[in-house]
Amino acid sequence: MQDRGFLATFLRRTGPAGPVRRAGFFTAALLFVTVLVVGLFYVRARMQMVEIGYEISSLENRNRDLKKRVNELMLEIASLESPGDLEKKASRMGLVFPPVGKVVHVP
Repeated sequence: MQDRGFLATFLRRTGPAGPVRRAGFFTAALLFVTVLVVGLFYVRARMQMVEIGYEISSLENRNRDLKKRVNELMLEIASLESPGDLEKKASRMGLVFPPVGKVVHVP
């Protein structure tokens, strides 16, 4: 006896497929495909949620770093604009205050 394979043996044993048996098979196949498609959409949606979560976390870290940098720059601007600091830098460059009579005020 030749081995025709499992499917051929199964089909021969079950007899001819009637409309009821075909409808049951197609219903089961349709149900399987539907569950598969819904499952794939669910997995993809979850993956997108995780990716967005990582992106949000990364952007929050970047925002925190930029705020810290802004504060550092504001402190640097404040220290550079202080009159005492400007006077010290001017004296190092050789600049001096002019004598009292040499200053001319323009109207």
